Amino acid sequence: MQRESREREFEETQHLEEGGAKGKGAVRERIHFIDALRGYAILMMLQGHIIDTMLAPEYRDSSHMIFQIWSHMRGMTAAVFLFSSGLIVSYLLFRGGGTENERFHKTWKRGLWLMLLISLSPLLKNLWHWYWSGEIAGIRVYPHSSVIYLIGYALILSALIAFIVRYRVSVYLPVVLVISVILFFFGGWINHGQTGIAVIDFFNQKRAGMMFTIAPWLGHFFVGGFLGALALRVKWYRDVRVLVSMIVLGLLVKYCLFDLVQSGLLALGLEWANAAEFHAGSGPIYRHGEVLIVAGSMAMIAHFGKAPSWLQNCGKETLTIFMLHLIVVYGAFIGFGYATYWKLSLDPWSSALLAAASVVSFAVMAQYLPAVRKKIPLLKLIR
Repeated sequence: MQRESREREFEETQHLEEGGAKGKGAVRERIHFIDALRGYAILMMLQGHIIDTMLAPEYRDSSHMIFQIWSHMRGMTAAVFLFSSGLIVSYLLFRGGGTENERFHKTWKRGLWLMLLISLSPLLKNLWHWYWSGEIAGIRVYPHSSVIYLIGYALILSALIAFIVRYRVSVYLPVVLVISVILFFFGGWINHGQTGIAVIDFFNQKRAGMMFTIAPWLGHFFVGGFLGALALRVKWYRDVRVLVSMIVLGLLVKYCLFDLVQSGLLALGLEWANAAEFHAGSGPIYRHGEVLIVAGSMAMIAHFGKAPSWLQNCGKETLTIFMLHLIVVYGAFIGFGYATYWKLSLDPWSSALLAAASVVSFAVMAQYLPAVRKKIPLLKLIR
């Protein structure tokens, strides 16, 4: 018998995409595994950035098993983070209902704020450099490598789609599912050619220098968006059969998707003209299989027990942790950080110890951030 006290815990919530705003007296259900999932992603990002920034080149041996495992796990972080962000954004967008939904305005404004915040980081760093050295290092305000910037962009798109379909979940679900398929399967065309859609072409990574492109990365976000909106119709995150199916689907996507699609086309008498090219560049699709495995596993843990509170707290403070890690690791805003002293100079043990100490420190900090934020209101800007 499932315990209601374990399945449903009600409290006022604040999420990265909410911007700290609360509904008008609404009692909100917290889907706890999302907090744990985002906490996992943000801490993996933290250790990944530290080790990648500090590890000396002579220790980067791609044939070494430990380095291979670390590189692979690190590569999954952004996809998991985008997926969980899309899930909570759609869930919040449609929970209010109605075309006058206040969430619409909160979401697109939040998206603009995230994009602006990340864009200003390198500019402020350059100003600090000028203040201390008297030299301008070169002004660059475009965020070339930030997943937060892409999430801001995705928030605006999600709000617009929800508004256009007039908050009808039955319409939103197929729309974002089709968008996800296009982003995953036609990402190469979108990235390397002109789509004719100005807003996509402008933000295209291949021309703007961004590490995280609209395609395929937003595919992870919109799959999460599909499940987030679906959660309002079907509480799938409470059904063990659905969670097991999610894990199995993830395994199929990771290991069998290409063969299944190719076999299906051949059964219909069709030949996949660009099969080799697709297979060579379909890593993001296979990566999403891993995302489903991680998400399904995390939801299973939350269903039968409870994810650690410290991990959930980190998930609630993703933006704050992200912005503070930019300062600590890269010296964003202030001009000095770990990279100032140890960039590409540490051995594996030193890099790992520094990363572990930082992860523990940030996890502890997340427990006290709500109280600290009351004393330092400026921190609300990165909530």
